[in-house]
Amino acid sequence: KVDGLAHVVFVRSIFAHARIVSIDTREAELFPGVIAVYRAEDLELPSHHAFFALNDKAIRPPLARGKVQFVGDPIVAIVANTKLAAVDAADLVEVEYEALEPLINAEDALSEGAETLYDGLDGNLAGGFRDDLGEGALEDADVVFRARLINQRVAVAPMEGNAILSIPSGSVTRLP
Repeated sequence: KVDGLAHVVFVRSIFAHARIVSIDTREAELFPGVIAVYRAEDLELPSHHAFFALNDKAIRPPLARGKVQFVGDPIVAIVANTKLAAVDAADLVEVEYEALEPLINAEDALSEGAETLYDGLDGNLAGGFRDDLGEGALEDADVVFRARLINQRVAVAPMEGNAILSIPSGSVTRLP
């Protein structure tokens, strides 16, 4: 047990793809044991690449700002004296959504008029690679193999724990 230990619980999106119309945290802020309630605009944290840098325009804020992109996208952080208080306060947060068409497969996501996941992109193709050999590169090939591959929808299961303990020491360390 650590003196002054606080717990954080996130209010997460119930939609795969939606615009956030409004967030009402007033009841959560008044809940006994709550230390702080944060939305994206409260923290002004910079957006970042989720796992690796593919496209500088395909970045996300740590807390959803105006739009959610997957079920479970964090929207509000509740900090409280106990985990139970944080969970109960999170249940009091009201988020109003405008549901958008979810992007279930790559073909639909790349189709004409598909709703874009990242507002900074003109479509849903964040990156790709092509050789510079041109259209005639395969004309004289003895064998040409073409395939249409469909990847299953994958739900990743990280090995990392679902808890972090941070003890402030008075100095700040920033990781690259």
